[in-house]
Amino acid sequence: MIRYKLLQFSFILFTGVASVWAQPNTRGSGPPNVVSSTPQDTSLFSSNRYVNRALIIANNDYPKMNGSKRKLPGVEQDVPALKAFFEKQKFQVKVLNNLTGSELNDEIGNFLVENDVENARLLIWFAGHGHTLEEVGRKMGYLVGVDGDIPDQKNTEAVRAFKKAAVELSAIQNKTLTNRNALHVLFVFDSCFSGLAARGTENSEPSYIQAKLSGRARQYITAGNDKQLVNDQSPLRTFFIKAIQEGAADTNLRDGYVTFSELSGYLETKVSQLTHDPSSGLYPQDPQWGDFLDQNLNNGDFVFKVENYVPLPSVPVLTERTCESPVINMLSLPNVIKVKKEVTMRADFGGTNPQFEWHFGDEAPKIGSNFIRHTYTKPGQYTLRIVAKNECGEDQYSSPIQVQNVCTGLYCGVGKWMIRTLVGSGAAFAACRGAGRCGANSGVARPPVPPGN
Repeated sequence: MIRYKLLQFSFILFTGVASVWAQPNTRGSGPPNVVSSTPQDTSLFSSNRYVNRALIIANNDYPKMNGSKRKLPGVEQDVPALKAFFEKQKFQVKVLNNLTGSELNDEIGNFLVENDVENARLLIWFAGHGHTLEEVGRKMGYLVGVDGDIPDQKNTEAVRAFKKAAVELSAIQNKTLTNRNALHVLFVFDSCFSGLAARGTENSEPSYIQAKLSGRARQYITAGNDKQLVNDQSPLRTFFIKAIQEGAADTNLRDGYVTFSELSGYLETKVSQLTHDPSSGLYPQDPQWGDFLDQNLNNGDFVFKVENYVPLPSVPVLTERTCESPVINMLSLPNVIKVKKEVTMRADFGGTNPQFEWHFGDEAPKIGSNFIRHTYTKPGQYTLRIVAKNECGEDQYSSPIQVQNVCTGLYCGVGKWMIRTLVGSGAAFAACRGAGRCGANSGVARPPVPPGN
């Protein structure tokens, strides 16, 4: 079963449809079923310093929809594991099941207003159907309440009814940006989830983690892009828990922390690899992620603490410095790069806010962050060189890249060989014939003759 295709946010927010968790005992026409929990023990992140609160909206029953779109069993199956995981991470969790469009709009707004306080770390997770409408040349994304149905775009009345039962993503962004006091706000649409993971410990964080924690952030992760159908039995839940509990996404010096950048890159890579494998039987998904467009709210990062972290031996003690030289630890690339196809590249790094130069070997370098997309226009062997710089120093990383033609495999190889053979031998035969030296002992063979001629 799949969730219905969701949406492209009119600013920068791209999202697939939701696929998480819910308890189906409440329908959208009645009051929402609320499950609240308050963890008793404290931790470094949650005690005194931060207020960790999560709102889970799980819509799994759409009475007005037909066929496989009505029920989303993956939502119901995922919610117990996810709710338990958040509680273990010291979140106060509120679960709302099967909300109508108006309830969805009100509850998101109320959650942001009630928690508009200093040092609040807020997570809003929506699980359910989403849809994209194209109006006046723009794609507008919507989260669908349980009183809604997916409309025929050409049916004006159906579109009008749909909008009454849905919430436009631009409205959600506006609500988010009016919450100015909370430290971090993260929206998760579909089958991945995030927040501030914390465990009780008396150790202080490294300075670069403290810098990420102290700045404000408004971020999002989605299950796929606006052109994809997202699997109801979502792989993102498995990869997310693995990323935090086992530290699979802890690529930066294995420091025991998973930042938003590390997590989103890990999910993007793992989910794409799995779902694009034909043997998986899954619909292809390419997770999207990013920040809301407000520079004043993009100075920090969500940070998770690895649950089962074992420190590496001989880890140097970080001295108090206002700046740390950049270190490029690893480069994430697809296994195969094909010509004229956009690829995603990411460099995992340490250091204080470095600027990245990407030298692809085929054009002028690009300046930007540790995440970039690029398209090679010609096949061949290239050397990708990355330079990370800040006021304290720089680091470089190089990697060979093989860019292949779209035509690959035995068929293409044999075809090219036959063309070269025919053209080469034909030219040689024509030359010797013109000189009157073609014969049995001339050393020049006639062009190969196809069978039957």
